[in-house]
Amino acid sequence: MRRIIVKIWAFALLFPIKVAVAFLNAIRSITKSKGLDKFISEFRTKIQNEFGKINDKTYLVKNASSSNAKLVCVDIGARDGLLDIVEKNKQYFGKIILCEGEPEEAKKLSAQGYLVIDKFLAEKQGPAKFYYIKEHPGASSLKRPGTPFLHLFSDKHFDLYSKYTESDIITGTLDAELKRLKVNTIDFIKLDVQGSELSIIKGLTTVTPLFWEVEILPLPTYEDTPYGISIKAELLSRGYISLRQRDRMCKDGIYIYSNEIFMPDYTTDFGRNLILKNLENWKLMMELFDVNALAAHIETQLKKN
Repeated sequence: MRRIIVKIWAFALLFPIKVAVAFLNAIRSITKSKGLDKFISEFRTKIQNEFGKINDKTYLVKNASSSNAKLVCVDIGARDGLLDIVEKNKQYFGKIILCEGEPEEAKKLSAQGYLVIDKFLAEKQGPAKFYYIKEHPGASSLKRPGTPFLHLFSDKHFDLYSKYTESDIITGTLDAELKRLKVNTIDFIKLDVQGSELSIIKGLTTVTPLFWEVEILPLPTYEDTPYGISIKAELLSRGYISLRQRDRMCKDGIYIYSNEIFMPDYTTDFGRNLILKNLENWKLMMELFDVNALAAHIETQLKKN
């Protein structure tokens, strides 16, 4: 019911905007103004992105639950704090592990009482470069910023990302850090590390997460970064399917980035076994994702087999 109300409200908000765009289109066809054409294109893209965010916000919200399950969350790239789904549902998470390689940011998180991995992570341990963008720290990365695709955001972004400082660091692996912390199960893992997501995924071989949330850059905006489809292919090869995209941003139809959530492929032996082994935790996560009907359907299919 809540989702229906939000979508009705979103449509009511969007309708007059669509009328305004139609009016501007009529003027454009008469004046053949290239400036107006650019304005309408940018305006339409902004509305499309905001409408996507409205839909996204109907998910990942707190829901009453009778579950006694205690979830384990690993958040890699935690500079901006906890995800909404964790922040709003802390009572369901028995262990929250945050990973942040920048020393000062890691200290801030530790001071808040969180269990912190204060290392940059990659597929293998070893020397690497860290590119720090002072005017946009959240875009700092182990990958050198600035491919031509960055112009999809704007020329301003390209100029901003080009101003960075470079430092030498040593990377660790998620396998090694989880072993050190004696963590052998993960219910929800989030990766948002500006182009190094696939490398970190490949560095996790000893623990099998129940759900993943990964920032996907369909077109690489950092050097030596694979296309986003490579992340999907890696997780598919491991037995996961996409559950949802959220926080999507596009430029006239071309997706620039999104956060994509993956769950076990319940039609395979791997997925079926992983879900059944962690059934209560899986059901709770599906409830927090607000996909109860889907969860019930999948559970019915699992019981048939």
